[in-house]
Amino acid sequence: MATVPDGGLGRFLELCEADPAVHLVTLTTEEEGVALACGNWLGGELTVVAMQSGGTVRPGSRQAVPSTSEGS
Repeated sequence: MATVPDGGLGRFLELCEADPAVHLVTLTTEEEGVALACGNWLGGELTVVAMQSGGTVRPGSRQAVPSTSEGS
């Protein structure tokens, strides 16, 4: 499981950290979580990325965002 530390996820992350079956990786950005999950998937593993919605699309990020006009 990968996450960017956040107060809203505090209790959930505490429970994950206490579970010996869960390997918790702390990230600095949500984009790192997407990259980690993709790499794990390519290697045959599943990953959970826990994040709050506020950081999913930030100005200047290169994440996929639908185009608002045809042909651009």
